[in-house]
Amino acid sequence: MQVPEAQRTELTMTIEQGDEMADLSFRVPQMNCGHCVKNLTRTLRAVEGIAGVEVDLHTKWVVVTGDHIDSEAIRRAVSDAGYEPEL
Repeated sequence: MQVPEAQRTELTMTIEQGDEMADLSFRVPQMNCGHCVKNLTRTLRAVEGIAGVEVDLHTKWVVVTGDHIDSEAIRRAVSDAGYEPEL
């Protein structure tokens, strides 16, 4: 996953809507190891409406793809997993 340079400093929620799927990009600054990546990936895949999850440990960016993205459900899931998302 590559997050464009301009988005790396953006701290607000970004949703891009296509014909069928939408992407939500956000940062998780507390993420610092492979276990964090696996934990977040598993947690986010369990959120209803999420079809795909990409996590970049180096940039701390997460991109979720789905047909019905609920940013509040994602925020709750990430918070419940022990992280604070920057949505």
